[in-house]
Amino acid sequence: MMRRTLILLALCGALTGNLSAQRLAIGQIDTGRLLFGQRVDLYASIDLPEGRPVSLEHLRVYESADGRIYHEVDALLDFVPVRNLDAPLSFYMLVDNSGSMYDEHVPGRPDLRRIDAARQAIRDFVNSITHERDRVGLALFGTRYRQLAAPGRDKARLGPILDAIERPPRAEGYTELYAALIRAASDAAAVGRRTVIVLSDGENYPYSIYEGEPHPEYGDRLFTYTEAIDAFQREGLSLFAVHYGDDEEDPYLGRIAEETGGRVYRAITTEELARVYQDIRSALLDEYRLTYRATMIPTERRYVRVDYRDADVDLRAERPYFAGTLFAGPDEAPPFAPIVVFLVGLAGLAALLAIVIRAGQTGTSLVLLDAGGAGSLSKTVVLGDGDTVIGASPEADLTISGSPAVGERHAVVRYEPKRAEYTIVSDTPVRVNNKPVTRRILKPGDVINIEGTVFAFDEPDEPDEPDRTESQT
Repeated sequence: MMRRTLILLALCGALTGNLSAQRLAIGQIDTGRLLFGQRVDLYASIDLPEGRPVSLEHLRVYESADGRIYHEVDALLDFVPVRNLDAPLSFYMLVDNSGSMYDEHVPGRPDLRRIDAARQAIRDFVNSITHERDRVGLALFGTRYRQLAAPGRDKARLGPILDAIERPPRAEGYTELYAALIRAASDAAAVGRRTVIVLSDGENYPYSIYEGEPHPEYGDRLFTYTEAIDAFQREGLSLFAVHYGDDEEDPYLGRIAEETGGRVYRAITTEELARVYQDIRSALLDEYRLTYRATMIPTERRYVRVDYRDADVDLRAERPYFAGTLFAGPDEAPPFAPIVVFLVGLAGLAALLAIVIRAGQTGTSLVLLDAGGAGSLSKTVVLGDGDTVIGASPEADLTISGSPAVGERHAVVRYEPKRAEYTIVSDTPVRVNNKPVTRRILKPGDVINIEGTVFAFDEPDEPDEPDRTESQT
């Protein structure tokens, strides 16, 4: 009887291993080239059994307006392994800084707290990144969310930041996991393949419920895991989740990772934790970037489906993405709006090309589209190394109509030299890709709407950047 049981377990294990070798997941959908190129960059993980090579001829891509009726895209423009791309990876490290990370120790290491092991694992992970264009950011969460470092190439800066992490006061030691994920999805914006890696040793533990009083920032609002999924899908991001320790795991963390094209890892020892971070980087490098020409479906929220069929392999992955609209507000647009938006975008693009040809302008710029003038190009502002002020005053670099709600200084587009990035900053929320924000790193193709005035952020594919030598942490 015992022998039969062992054989059965062995067969089950072999079957499980074979099934786990087959996987198709959409990790990221980048719409940065959608506005001016009608292109979508899709990052997918395609794992086939027995080391079988992936072939483009077995891939099909479809889009849908409702997630039910799909239409195959007309053209697959590019298909290449991420490992073969000279493109950056961006890792946004989100670390649980709740009280339990200090109270619990690593098994077999009474001298090592969980926070210390996490600190060292992140340090080792950062030091292992050799591609000079890869970026790393860092944030903590407990009762509150706090960004310590935006995604950047200067990896040496993270050493002192990690060393300075301290145990929070008791009231700051709760685990607002879902709220932190929502904030991280917005702060993780960067170029190339980007992802959020969250490390937590427990489940969502809201302050207002267990403290019996309103949260110091969120009041009585309780964030849900579905809001976190929506935030990641709107940003086109994936979440890799690491449950550290042997405590109870959040019941929905795995679902958030799964529905955003990521994975869930579990680690107890320091060695396991170190392997997890390395496996995540390897998983991203093993992905494929699939570029296709998007359909002209008249809806902001679209669904994409990827099928891979070959002999005994039949894999499928689906995911929504947000195409954004030039002139749409928070409410649903009228039925004819998508057609108008498309024609306006074409008119604006034609005008932009004409001006660039005439003036020979190059470099990063803001392209202002005149909504009141049938989409004709109103102005193009080439961004420099300082602040570009958008406002109603004549002294503004980009002058738009004033509004009592926001005054004369609407927003500032600020160049961050250490990260070679542009960030839009505003005291009053502005809409980027139809999402209200007060601070956001801009990406090529982002559509910015300020009080009804709409313009696009445009940046060369390979901006000139100063040479730098980075020391490790």
